[in-house]
Amino acid sequence: MGIMKRLLTALLVIAALIPCIGVFVDDPAIDPSEIPVITPTDPEPVIDPEPEPEPQPPVVEIIEIKTISPDKDRTFTLVNDEIKEFLRDYERGIGQKYYQYQTDHFTGNQTVHLQWMCSKEPEYSVVYISRYPDMSRRDEYLSYDNSLYIDNLYTGSDYYWQVYAVYDGFSIRSEVSVFHTADTPRIVLIDGVSNTRDIGGYLTESGTRIRQGLLYRTGTVDGVNDTGRKQATQQLHVKIELDLRDAGESGARLEASPLGEPVTYVNIPGVLYSNILKEENYETACRTFALFADPANYPILYHCQAGRDRTGTVTIILLGLCGVPEETIYKEYELAFFSRAGTEMDEGGREVEILLNYVSTMLERLRKFGDEDATLAGCCREYLLTIGLTPEQIEMIRHILTEESDVVIPGIMVDAVVPEVRT
Repeated sequence: MGIMKRLLTALLVIAALIPCIGVFVDDPAIDPSEIPVITPTDPEPVIDPEPEPEPQPPVVEIIEIKTISPDKDRTFTLVNDEIKEFLRDYERGIGQKYYQYQTDHFTGNQTVHLQWMCSKEPEYSVVYISRYPDMSRRDEYLSYDNSLYIDNLYTGSDYYWQVYAVYDGFSIRSEVSVFHTADTPRIVLIDGVSNTRDIGGYLTESGTRIRQGLLYRTGTVDGVNDTGRKQATQQLHVKIELDLRDAGESGARLEASPLGEPVTYVNIPGVLYSNILKEENYETACRTFALFADPANYPILYHCQAGRDRTGTVTIILLGLCGVPEETIYKEYELAFFSRAGTEMDEGGREVEILLNYVSTMLERLRKFGDEDATLAGCCREYLLTIGLTPEQIEMIRHILTEESDVVIPGIMVDAVVPEVRT
């Protein structure tokens, strides 16, 4: 009885709920729209988080550099038009045509102008210049305006140059460009000094050349200024100043070189032309030429007052020893007639004739130190043996002054930092 009662009660509850949920309803009195419809609630959509953006490389500013002048493979002639004409038309004594009393028309065209362009202005640029394609043994120059003037270059040479433009923490570099210098005598610039030239560059009879950058002949250096001191010591790297003046001449027997502290001053009074061949002058001549036998002394600058007579006498023997032809020796000597220091004589238009007579007489007497078949080089060697130099000293002079020389000339350096190159 209890079970049946509970079953009946459950059936009545179910029957009461059927109209509310609209299940099995056929009663037309019930409006289906009034029956509440229970719809399931859609779950909130799951939204994936935005992916983190990939890191982007920093934007690198593109900076370009380009050399613009001189044009590639341009050749510069580093002498002025008058000397160019003199060299082209040379015959012995032609120097009288250019002789002007105490007038300097010796220099001109010794400077080369380099230019480059950067798409962004650098803090500064360092320019490297070398005579070697791999840019070894190079000189360094500092520039703040994309431009550089350089002088005292070697003649008859190929020059390779490259620019490093420096920015904050990095640098960029140009391609290597090249220019050339014509094969002429090397006129050098030492401000305040006249009649200045390198005796190197000349071809010998054996086919070698006298090496440039080792021997500079000049007039007196007493008037050198600060610019000239820098040129002599920082560009030309002069170690020894050999003063050939005697004690009675103004400026001789100084305590120190006017060229500055790095230069050692040596005073050995020189002898003019044929007088150097006389026995009473052997001791002085030996001291003079022994100086050129020591590789540690180079580069040497030697001079008298005009830089023509005593200086020319020493030059004739040095070039003759190395095998430079006699006609080239005359030509080199006559270059003095373009300088103020070398034109202090006034002999009514006969200056060059008189001076060349001194040279020819000296060469004639110099040849007497050898036999009749001896070369000028052989006669110079016999002369140097006679005055007291050893065979080893004589050979050392010849070795140093030819292209066989292993004397190292320092490069020009600047105090500037070049950061890593941005590629």
